[in-house]
Amino acid sequence: MTENAQQEKLSQETGLSIFMLGVLCDMYEARATNKHSVPALTLIDIATPNPNLRAMNSDEIERNRSPLQQQKTADEIRKSILEAHEKKLQTTAVHVACTADSQQEKLPARERDQAMLWEFVGYARTKSDYFIYVYYVGPSDRGPGNAEHRNLTNWLPVHKSHLLLFHRRITRLGEYTKHARQDQPVISAERPMPAYDPRFIVHKWSESKEGKPLKGRVLAQSALFRREEDFLVKHYKARLDVEADRLAQQRCGYVVTDPTLCCSEGRPLCRVTMGQYPELRRRPIPEEVTFSLEELVQVGRRLRPEGGASTGGQWDPLPMMKALIIALNHEAHIKSATTHVFDEHGLILERDNIQPLLDYVLESAECVGEVKKATMELLWATVAADVTSRDLTAHLQSGPACKEDFEMLED
Repeated sequence: MTENAQQEKLSQETGLSIFMLGVLCDMYEARATNKHSVPALTLIDIATPNPNLRAMNSDEIERNRSPLQQQKTADEIRKSILEAHEKKLQTTAVHVACTADSQQEKLPARERDQAMLWEFVGYARTKSDYFIYVYYVGPSDRGPGNAEHRNLTNWLPVHKSHLLLFHRRITRLGEYTKHARQDQPVISAERPMPAYDPRFIVHKWSESKEGKPLKGRVLAQSALFRREEDFLVKHYKARLDVEADRLAQQRCGYVVTDPTLCCSEGRPLCRVTMGQYPELRRRPIPEEVTFSLEELVQVGRRLRPEGGASTGGQWDPLPMMKALIIALNHEAHIKSATTHVFDEHGLILERDNIQPLLDYVLESAECVGEVKKATMELLWATVAADVTSRDLTAHLQSGPACKEDFEMLED
C-alpha cells in the first residue's frame, strides 16, 4: 500500500483529515521517533495584530501569583490569568437594538473569543506550514516599534490546556475535523488571521470517546506525516548558498589550510556533512550512550554482565567505552542531556531568553528527575573511568556483584 493510500485509510478510520492527523503527530509524537528533525512546533513567522498585546512573561506571572499559588507552574498561572479575564467578559453586557425596546444581552461566545485573542494572542506559522496561537513572553520593554515582537524566541505556543479559553464558539468538532490545510479559515477580511488553532481540534478529538482509542494508532504511524524536506527547508532554501557561504568564511579566515591537519591522501581527517551537522550540534552524544549504577559495579569488577571473570580476556569493554565517552566529554554529555529534556517536553532550546524555559524545567518534577538522572550518569561514568585506571585489589577481582556493592556505592 502506498504512503498516500495509508494516509487516506487512517483518515477514514479516524474521521480526521490528513492535515489534522499531521497536527496530531506534531503535538503528541514521542521525540524518540523524530530524532532527525527539529521539534514540529518550531516557529518561523509571527503576526501580531494587537501592538499592545499583553505580555505573559515571568514578570506578569509573578505579579499575578497569589500567596496560595506559590507551588503553581508558570502555565497554571497563565491559565488563571486567562480565566479571570474571560470571567469579566462573561459579565459584559452588549446593547441590542430591536424594533420594540432596547435590551441588553451577554457577549456572544464568538465575540468573547475574539476579545480574548486580541488581548493575549499572536499568530505563528510553524515549520509544518500552519498557524497556531502563541503568547508573547519576551521583555516587558519591547523596544522601539515593538522590536522584541520580531524576535521568535520571545514567543511561546499557547499550552494545549489553555486553547479552550480561545475557542468557546466551537462546540461541534465534526465541522472542523475534515478541514484540510488550505481550509484553515481566517477571522475576517479586516483581520486575516487564522480563525482557530488546529491543535484545539485534535486535542479535543484525542480526549473524546471516539478519539481516545484511536490516538495511539495514529502516533504509531506518525512517520507517514514526516517529510525529508519540510516547509522549514523550503522556506529558507532560496536563501541557502553553500558555496557563497564557504567563500565568505574563507575571506574571514575560517578555512583550515594547514596540510599537517590532513591525512596522507590529502583529505581532512574528519568530515562532517551538512546533513549530519545539525543533529550532531544539537546532541553530540547519542541518546543510546548511557551509563548506570549496575554498569559501574560491572566495570569495577571487570566482569561480563553474565558473571564471567575478567581474566583470560573475558571482560566486556562496552560499558567502559560508554563510561569514557561520557566522563571525558562532560560538556557534550551536559549538552546532550539538556537537549533531551527540552525535546521531550516540547521546549525550544535555541533562543536568546531561556529564563521561561528554565522556570518550566525547575517547576516540573519530571524534568528535575531527568536532570538528576543525567547528573548521576556523569558521576558514575567518572568514577568508572577512575576505578579502571587503577590496579584492582584481590577482593574486587572475583565473585559476582552483590547487594553490598550497591549499598557501599549509595552510601
